[in-house]
Amino acid sequence: MLKTFKVKALAFVGLFFCVAVNAKPKVNLSVWADDGTLNVVSKRLSEFKSFYSKEAAFNFTVIEQPSAYCASDLMANPELAADVFVFADDQIETLIDQQLLLEIPEDIAKKVSDEYNGSSSAAVKTASMDGKLYAFPQLSGNGYFLYYNKKYISADDVGSFEQILKVASQNNKQVAMDLKNGWYLYSFFKAAGLEVYRNNGAKNFCNWNATNTKFKGIDVAKAIIKLASNPAFVSASSEDTLSLIKEGKVVAAVSGAWNANLISEMWGKDYAAVKLPTYNLNGTDLQMYSFAGYKMVGVKAGSDNKEWALKLAEWLSDEKTQLMICQSKGECPVNLNAASNPLVKKSPAIAAMAEQTKYSTTQRIGGSFWNPALVLGVVLSDGKNLSDQEIQSQLDVTVRNIRN
Repeated sequence: MLKTFKVKALAFVGLFFCVAVNAKPKVNLSVWADDGTLNVVSKRLSEFKSFYSKEAAFNFTVIEQPSAYCASDLMANPELAADVFVFADDQIETLIDQQLLLEIPEDIAKKVSDEYNGSSSAAVKTASMDGKLYAFPQLSGNGYFLYYNKKYISADDVGSFEQILKVASQNNKQVAMDLKNGWYLYSFFKAAGLEVYRNNGAKNFCNWNATNTKFKGIDVAKAIIKLASNPAFVSASSEDTLSLIKEGKVVAAVSGAWNANLISEMWGKDYAAVKLPTYNLNGTDLQMYSFAGYKMVGVKAGSDNKEWALKLAEWLSDEKTQLMICQSKGECPVNLNAASNPLVKKSPAIAAMAEQTKYSTTQRIGGSFWNPALVLGVVLSDGKNLSDQEIQSQLDVTVRNIRN
């Protein structure tokens, strides 16, 4: 009886072993999809699940999460953060410093590097620190340029901000730019040779209040006030700019590639885009600069499924995904094959962004920049009655707070 029991027990164990070997592991992964990409990401997740169906059974949780706030939300609650997420490149140092970003293994990093024209390419360098890759480059749409309506503004007009305002005024129309956002305010100061960037550690360097430079900070501030005081100018957020365009009030606007498809639909055959114009400072026309940046896909260092999270992050940043996001949102792909796609090359927004890159700098700024710059923008956008002393005082306060 005992012998028989042993045989039966062994048979049962053997059966259990076969079932265990054939069962697919269950993999749970959470994803933060950037604004406006939920449909693309959902479709790519379905394709990922199908492609790897023989290796694992996947359960995905997807939440739409703006890439601009990724780092702050990760730091606020790392345990609840997604395994895979999209973030703006200016957050990479913070994420690495806080040990929240998983380093990409060398073999995968080598493959990624080859897809972006080598480790010296801007996309790979931006996603790296100390020679190690920490994220997968996805898009280079994190920049801004000028959209204009050809029905009112000609290609000869768009070289000068003052000329654009003049033509808009003649047609009882307006030109939009968000002066209450340091991201855009930067374009005026950088054009005049004044700087702001993250210095050693988390501290920022800023000399927007300079008094001993070729163009003083107060000169730039007064030029901004003069533009903002023009009845044809309106300081408007990205969302408000779209509303004003839809209402037919705005015929030129400084914005980014994420609005390309919507603006194109509203202006139709009159839709056009070009690099930022010049603005006049004490009789000198200065080319406006912009921040240039990338969106990247990262993996949380504390993910319970690092291997699959890495595969998924690579999948959500590959050529196909980049082209799909480009077609749905108008943002610029950085994968070499995707960027050379004919559909991409004929996009006015992407051509404008490529032209603007000559006059742009990588965004490397600590968090203490944003609120003081916002306050400065608010003051300057409504500052036509300010005295020189009041303007200089505001610049001094702004710089002091940015540096802290």
